[in-house]
Amino acid sequence: MLLNVARDLGSDHRRIRSALNIGFTAAAVRSYHAVFKVVAEQICGQLENFPSTATDVCSLLSAATLEVTCQAILGHPTQDLGEKFTANNREIV
Repeated sequence: MLLNVARDLGSDHRRIRSALNIGFTAAAVRSYHAVFKVVAEQICGQLENFPSTATDVCSLLSAATLEVTCQAILGHPTQDLGEKFTANNREIV
């Protein structure tokens, strides 16, 4: 039984990896550069407004990760996808 579960997981992993490979070709990754640059500039602007004391940046980085993923993969900023989408992502993370 355990062998069957491992075999099924291996099959699922191969199928998912195959589906995602298109997003990690050299050409695809090069096209993400512009999106990463814009979102990194936004993060820098937000960090400049943070107090000079120790600050938890996890929520800022989480939002930036979602923004980069949405723009690079889906082709839309998170604001186009709606507050419900963003809120669901925050809950999942």
